[in-house]
Amino acid sequence: MERLTKLGDLETLERVEIKSDVAGVIKELYVDDGDYVEKGQKLFKIDDEYIRQRLKGVQAEYDVANAQVQQAEIGKNLEIKRIDNNIEMACKGCELAEVNCESVTAMGEQQILQAESALRKLETEVTDRYKTGVDQAKLVLSKTQLALKTRKSTLELTESEAERYKKLFEQKFVSKSRYESAQKQFTDAQASYDSAQEEVKSAQLSLDSAERDREQLKKDIVDQKESLGKLKLSTEARIAEVKLRIEQQDNELENLLAAAEDQKKDAELRVLGAEKYRERSKAELSRLEEELSWTVKHAPRDGTVTDCDIEVGQAVGSGRSEWGGGQPIMKISDLSQMVVETFVNEIEIRKVRKGQRAEIRVKAYQDRTFDGKVWKIATSAKMRNNIRSFEVTVLITSKSKELRPQMTADVDIIVTEREDRKSTRLNSSHIPLSRMPSSA
Repeated sequence: MERLTKLGDLETLERVEIKSDVAGVIKELYVDDGDYVEKGQKLFKIDDEYIRQRLKGVQAEYDVANAQVQQAEIGKNLEIKRIDNNIEMACKGCELAEVNCESVTAMGEQQILQAESALRKLETEVTDRYKTGVDQAKLVLSKTQLALKTRKSTLELTESEAERYKKLFEQKFVSKSRYESAQKQFTDAQASYDSAQEEVKSAQLSLDSAERDREQLKKDIVDQKESLGKLKLSTEARIAEVKLRIEQQDNELENLLAAAEDQKKDAELRVLGAEKYRERSKAELSRLEEELSWTVKHAPRDGTVTDCDIEVGQAVGSGRSEWGGGQPIMKISDLSQMVVETFVNEIEIRKVRKGQRAEIRVKAYQDRTFDGKVWKIATSAKMRNNIRSFEVTVLITSKSKELRPQMTADVDIIVTEREDRKSTRLNSSHIPLSRMPSSA
């Protein structure tokens, strides 16, 4: 039987290194070295006062950010409503300007037609030399009285419009130019009404003076022509004015429509900016809440607490943020399965195979031998005392509650089992454990 005898250390097959998730001072320690714990059981607690203070500040910042988002939403809605109202008013202004233009044009045409009709009648009287003069004068009087009623209606309408635009102007709902335009229409209507009154008087005088001489009638015809010319000029001026107002209203509407999209985008951007600020505050709040939950460490698995070298009041680093993951402060080990970790040099490693039988003796129990088998062989070598060696893990198959981690053990790996060969022992010096366990 050929053996390879090596010196190694006992260790648990399954163990988890416990590190703190946050840096700080141990406030409470719930377990002690050697205690058995179950998965989810509390292990220790880090002082969380500083985190709680930071959490209050970030919570206040988040509340402010949330209020800013609400304010931005309200401002955006008000801005959009204002823009839409302005556009709606501008559209109505355009419609009113169109209607006013049609009204002024129709009224001017009617006045011109009436004046031309009166002029033709005067010229007919001259031509017919007063034939049916009195009847014609009565007819003219009737016509002018009708025109007076029409112009009176127009006067009342423009007076009402002037008063309405005056109130709108005082309330700053219409421009000064629109207000002045309404006043001008009222003044023109007043003039037209006064003119109609004069026409009635003129017709009455015509009736009274039907027998006046022909020269006086000719003079009246000349005056009537001048009035007609002035009326045409006045009508053209009024029509040009209302057309200009239409153009101004159209330009105002175009400007509002052109600016509306940018103004709405600006309002949306203000809301978006406030929401981004709130998201950053929310992310920081969530991070601190998570960090607060990390101050209490729970067992990641069932097992026995080993290598617990901390006490209340001790400062520890963070296994999440420190370079290299920080130092473990305890381990949770499964003591039911033990292994021996040793090293075999590169010359002898060719003799070792997984599953080979092994015999283990520990210094604490020299009178006992524990059975085992080769569990794992490292794939790459390490320098050990200037010799390239491979780490070999031997699993102890004998069940024993006496075995503890870090006990020194002699391991005999049974290379060959032949009765006619003497066993050979190759001794090596004690090598500390270097296997890196998993961490939590």
